[in-house]
Amino acid sequence: MLQALRLRLRTALDSGGRGGRQAVAGPLRAVLTIAQVACAVLLVIAAGLLVRSLWTLSRVDPGFATEQVVTARVSPLESVCGEIERCLAFYRTFESAVQSAGGMRGAALVNTLPLTGAVADTLLAAVDKFLSEWKAHGVPLRCARDWRDGRFLAVGVDVTAETASGCSIDGLFRTLQQLERTIGSRLVGGGRVFYRTKAGIETASRDEFAERVRTGDVARETPVFDTSLTGAGDWRQNFERPAGQTWTATFF
Repeated sequence: MLQALRLRLRTALDSGGRGGRQAVAGPLRAVLTIAQVACAVLLVIAAGLLVRSLWTLSRVDPGFATEQVVTARVSPLESVCGEIERCLAFYRTFESAVQSAGGMRGAALVNTLPLTGAVADTLLAAVDKFLSEWKAHGVPLRCARDWRDGRFLAVGVDVTAETASGCSIDGLFRTLQQLERTIGSRLVGGGRVFYRTKAGIETASRDEFAERVRTGDVARETPVFDTSLTGAGDWRQNFERPAGQTWTATFF
């Protein structure tokens, strides 16, 4: 009798244990299944939105025609560009030859390219990070930056709050010099003249600019970018002005 009671009790306990596990496993399995379906739906929606965004971007008008446009880098020998007049003559001859080629609608030369896309994003992200931590004598600086034409970076400091020290300015220049190696473009340096032509923004040394004034390639009305400005108001209003109204008027 006792043996029979033991067997029935063990059987009841075993069946109750399996039933308890099944009672817990059932709802858990349902919750996991619902979560998997929800994740799959979210992934499908995200993929659809990404495809839609790419399709929309492909239809955005960039502001210029990109069809049948070819770009190339021209690097003449140093012996050709050893003298300014000879170098300019080479580029004029080259441009005329390209323009007269069969099927060519137009051609233009530029000596520097603007920073756009991922390169510009990398530059500005690094500059923004530096400015967010920029200090002078341990005091945070109220500062901002402006980016124009894919070429000109201006950094301003509110001197009514705190003036940038020499060491803090050196830190900014060191950061920019490090970025030069990252983006493969020169950021720090003077002695260049930037001006706007029909082909875009061009740059030249002072001697080259003077030669282009002499040959008539640059006139008093040619827009020039005055990189000598130091005030925010002048930057907003007078950064780009006719060459005859800036310090470059001395070349005429």
